[in-house]
This record gives sequence, structure tokens and C-alpha cells, in this order.
Amino acid sequence: AVDNGASEYAGVSANDFNRIKEARNYISTVSGHYAYIPSYSTAKGLAKDFLLFMSQNSTIETFMTKELGVSTAFDYDLDTTSTTYQNFSDLQKSRLSIIASGAKYTNVGVNSRLVYYGGMAAFQTNPLETKFIASSANDRMTAEQIFDRDLVHWTGVNSKGEGSPDLTYWNLLLTSAGLN
Repeated sequence: AVDNGASEYAGVSANDFNRIKEARNYISTVSGHYAYIPSYSTAKGLAKDFLLFMSQNSTIETFMTKELGVSTAFDYDLDTTSTTYQNFSDLQKSRLSIIASGAKYTNVGVNSRLVYYGGMAAFQTNPLETKFIASSANDRMTAEQIFDRDLVHWTGVNSKGEGSPDLTYWNLLLTSAGLN
């Protein structure tokens, strides 16, 4: 409903709906993106030139083409009419649209009890992008398949309600984090 421009949804409070809407504008960056040039480097100029090269739209577009739409840490002037963009999956187009709209980034930190003590991760597959661009078609997964696999892991039931409820792993996570 949020992605379709709705301002409410039956059975969801206005406060919860607005929280969901706000969350749809956050993108998780698991490790962050950093570049360093050591102070002792004898090729600082070359390193700076390389970073400038990597941040050019043409280089970013080449990278995204070769990686099936996975973007770099650099801002990108998105051309939605380009052939490159048109060949991206709907998921990647959606992600790029969210980024272009001024998304906020957040790190999945280890300061959460669920992460630190329970071992919870944003996804069971890390890095997540490997499932979108796996060289073997048999190893590739859609966002829905990844979501369902994780949902089944924690609850025993997928997003369609299929499966047998099993909260074993969820309860173990809560217990390990001292929350159960």
C-alpha cells in the first residue's frame, strides 16, 4: 500500500502506517563503504585519480551493467531512459528509485542485543547481492524467494501462509539475546 501511494491501510493504525512509510525510505548498508589512502602511500595522486575514475557516471554504469544492476557507493545521476537501466530487474529499478528520492542510509550495527547476543542478521544470506547475480542460474534468487526463505527460517511459514508454524529459531534468538 505504501509503495502504491496509499495514505492508510485497513487494520493498520495511522502511526504504524507512517512508521512503515518512513522505513521504506531507509536503505541498509551492512558494512558501509569507505575508501582510504594511507598517509604513507607513495602514490597518493594515483589513488585519488582512481577514486575520481570510479565515481564517474560512465564507470558506475559499466560496473552496474557487469553486476546486473548492483550499484556502487557513489551517487549516480540516474538516466532511466538508458538501455542499461531498462535491462535492470524491477527490484533494482525500485532500489535505484528509492536512492534517487533521497533515501536515508542506516548501518545494521552490532549494538542490538538481537545481533550481538542472538546472532541475528539482516538476511541469512550475506552478502545479499550474491543471490541476485550468481553466475549459476540455479543459485540465483529473487527478493521474494530470499524474504520467504528467511521468513520460513524464523517462523516456519512463508509470506503466502504456507508451511508449518515453527518458532524454534525465533525463540532461540530471543533467549540468546536475553529477551525471552
